[in-house]
Amino acid sequence: MASLLNEQNIACPHPNGFLKNGLRENGKWICADPEMALSSYTNDVLLSESGNMMREE
Repeated sequence: MASLLNEQNIACPHPNGFLKNGLRENGKWICADPEMALSSYTNDVLLSESGNMMREE
C-alpha cells in the first residue's frame, strides 16, 4: 500500500515530530504509515460514535 501511495504521488501527512526527529522523509510513505493512518482514523471514528451514544442516553 505504501508503494502504491508513493507511486500515485499522494503525500503522507506525517506528524511534525516524525519529520523533526528524522524518522520520516517529508511526504514519503513507509510500510508502517498506512497502518498508523487507518488506526488513527478508526480511533477518531470510535471516539466520535461513543460520544454520540453517550448523548443519546
